[in-house]
Amino acid sequence: MNCIINGGLKVVAFFLQVKNGSTDTHYTVYLQIYTTFFINRRTLDHILNNLFMYKKCLILPGILFLVVSCCFNSKAQTISGPQNPCPDVIYEYSISSIPPCPNNLPWSVSGGQIIEVSQNKDKIKVKWINTPTSINAKVYYTYYKTSSSGGCTTDIVSIKHDVKVRVFADVQSLTISKDCSFRGSIPLSITPVAIANQYTWSDGLGWTQTTTTPSVNYNVTTNNSISINVIGRDNLCTTTGQVASIQINRTNNAPVITNDFSTLCGSGNVTINPVEGADSYTWETSTSALLINGQSSPVTITGLGGTSVVVSSQLSNYKGTVKVKANKPLCTNSTPYASREFLIGAVPVNWVSAPSKVCSGELFTVQAEPLPDVSTYVWGYYPANNPNDKTIVNQFGLNYQEFGITDPGNYYIYALPVSLCGTAVETSTSSTLVNVDFRCGGGSTMQVQNKSNEAIMLLYPNPSTSEITLKTSEVVKLGKYRIVSLDNQIVQTGVFENNKSINVSSLSPGYYNIIVESADFQKSLKFQKQ
Repeated sequence: MNCIINGGLKVVAFFLQVKNGSTDTHYTVYLQIYTTFFINRRTLDHILNNLFMYKKCLILPGILFLVVSCCFNSKAQTISGPQNPCPDVIYEYSISSIPPCPNNLPWSVSGGQIIEVSQNKDKIKVKWINTPTSINAKVYYTYYKTSSSGGCTTDIVSIKHDVKVRVFADVQSLTISKDCSFRGSIPLSITPVAIANQYTWSDGLGWTQTTTTPSVNYNVTTNNSISINVIGRDNLCTTTGQVASIQINRTNNAPVITNDFSTLCGSGNVTINPVEGADSYTWETSTSALLINGQSSPVTITGLGGTSVVVSSQLSNYKGTVKVKANKPLCTNSTPYASREFLIGAVPVNWVSAPSKVCSGELFTVQAEPLPDVSTYVWGYYPANNPNDKTIVNQFGLNYQEFGITDPGNYYIYALPVSLCGTAVETSTSSTLVNVDFRCGGGSTMQVQNKSNEAIMLLYPNPSTSEITLKTSEVVKLGKYRIVSLDNQIVQTGVFENNKSINVSSLSPGYYNIIVESADFQKSLKFQKQ
């Protein structure tokens, strides 16, 4: 009996040690009791019941030697069932064994619908849904954890079974652009879909075609935008679903003017590239002073002859805009224009600063606004009563020039821009009137953009990349300057010295005002930093 008692104590200790090690899973424990005494079945059952052995046991009794092998068996719970099912078909899923602490509602799914649960809740039947999200479907089984004493806790254990339903998960999106005048066949193709072995193409307008490859030819017959839907089919499951969406957009672009210049010397050719689907071209101008092939605007020319025209002006110095559109008979939407502004000869001069009155023999400076495509200016003057008595001061000047006229009277100061077309012809805007008074000091000078009876101040060069120079007609003592941005922020200050350069290289490109002031003098000018 001592052997039996000792053996029993050993068994109890070993069993509790194993059971305390886990409350979630069952283990296989082999217990052996050695004795030289006969033990009947009832005695063994009593011992095993006291050891909380509730599983099936295989008992092999013997007279001199007895071995008891008790199977307390369990491996981790698993869910079994199809992992790559078809949609809209019912499948069965089961748990490997019912745990000691089952949940009342243990089953749940994503991407499908539970159709039936077995009576003891160890199996379910599921119908998977034909949606893109079902590509990552799941089956869940939950139960409660067991405690170390064998009871049930409130902690939930969840088992997951991944399912990839044979559905079309991704919808490809493609966009194709075609001119509104295009008619004909367009090859369409999409990336092959793994489970698709058939593709059905449709445009929603009555056209449908089925192919075994992910490509098809589509015939364009209108100028409307077209949306094509592609449905894939899996013959293994007879599953269908959208696999692609193709958008054919119709464009109607403006012509492209190929000229790389903006000055026409009296007249010149303006050319565009031929436009797809166009049977004619309409040319228009911003004013009647500009002519197209010698005709007044608008002018429509059929065929490729409309891609190149001669633009001319009835004025020697003029600035105007030419625009052109392509006419496409197969397009119902309006056609956009291409436009280009041209200088005919040279543009009118805009004066930045000029005096209205100076003393006889006094030096004064006149400044004109810089012009595009103008390299130099011809500067001169003539008496107001004798336009033919011209005096040229500088044939290769910049956009500012210093003058000194000794004979009193009224004079016109003129600036003739020299462009790619040569020297411009003088117009009413290319000259400004100055009165020269023999009474030195009896008159006053002015700046065009300032009030009358004020001293003139000249700024050059304008625009500037690194330095500007300020020159005034008065002596400024202890003058200071400040440079202010257009949003009224002071960006630079310093001491002003007449006819001395000011470094502006650190300024960002843009427009600025420079203000010069002293006790009895204040002037402001705008300049551009390039």
